[in-house]
Amino acid sequence: MLKVSLLPESYRKKVVGSKRKEQIKKMSLVVLVMLFVFFVAVISTRFYVSSKYDDIQRKNMDAKAMFPVLESYQELYNGIKSQRELINAISPKKPYAHSFLVNLSNIEQPGLWLTKTSTDNWHYNKLCVVEGSCLEYNTVLSYIEKIKDIDGVLEVELSSFTYTDERAGTEDRICSFTIAITCEGAATPYEVVDTSKTETTTEDENAGVS
Repeated sequence: MLKVSLLPESYRKKVVGSKRKEQIKKMSLVVLVMLFVFFVAVISTRFYVSSKYDDIQRKNMDAKAMFPVLESYQELYNGIKSQRELINAISPKKPYAHSFLVNLSNIEQPGLWLTKTSTDNWHYNKLCVVEGSCLEYNTVLSYIEKIKDIDGVLEVELSSFTYTDERAGTEDRICSFTIAITCEGAATPYEVVDTSKTETTTEDENAGVS
């Protein structure tokens, strides 16, 4: 449909200009509202962050005030920890001497017999010294291999091997040997240190002089 405006051209321009002004006003209003909302959001966020910061500062001050009290607990904890380490240091560790000697005595080796077994300071060095006699060198070597199969054995050393005397009524010679057996689980020796303070008395040279 063809529309024909009979209004003057100046009036038509005036109407179009008014509509544009209204659109600009509406857009400006929308922008102002959005800026206002953004401003309110920024202010609210800043207030919230400031409130949380003040709360954190108060908690930080309270925590600092607790430091002297907590230090006493830290000293108590350190004391308990050192005592626990001392208990662990002096507590026996596997293999135990009696169980190891039982396993050692259960080894069957024909032509070999033990004369002495020593486990002095077993807790600290886990060292067992075995002395005995046998008929030949290979018997000792076979016995050493069987000792190595015992659980917990780290090292077996043939410390000495000597021919002693002849067996009575035979031409066989009896051999004596010493074997050092080292097991795992050795502990570090500890020393008890006397930390008591020595009082020192200072005499005044002018005492008694008037």
